Amino acid sequence: NDLYFFISCKFSHRKTAPPIVRLCLTIGVQFRLNLFCPEDWQIEAPIRYKVDDKKRTIIPDVKYRDSDGILNAVEIDRTQMMNVNSEKMNKYGEFTVYYKNKYNGKVPILHFFTLTPFRQKTLEQFAVQQGVYAKVYVIPEV
Repeated sequence: NDLYFFISCKFSHRKTAPPIVRLCLTIGVQFRLNLFCPEDWQIEAPIRYKVDDKKRTIIPDVKYRDSDGILNAVEIDRTQMMNVNSEKMNKYGEFTVYYKNKYNGKVPILHFFTLTPFRQKTLEQFAVQQGVYAKVYVIPEV
């Protein structure tokens, strides 16, 4: 099961599962059901791109291609420091420019899951500032 593998990798350093595992499980199951379980669901698979001939990499929590062949990335924000999320969004901004140039104007989609409406709004602002097409979801802690 991809989701079990994802969760066990994320928390393999701990002896007991933290409450966030339940959140990840809920998010992952709900997300996969909403997306009709994409076949190429890839956990922590790198996204590679170039900026000014310099190789760059983003490692999302999940990536997959939708039925139109558009790359989708999933990030689960577990109360990450907002400056870290801002940096991550900067990278997605760079990647969006690269992707649009490479794929004739098509735009990748970023799905960001977070815990509070405040964090949702902040993440949405980061996305707008960087030109990233992002869907930010609030999933209350379970």
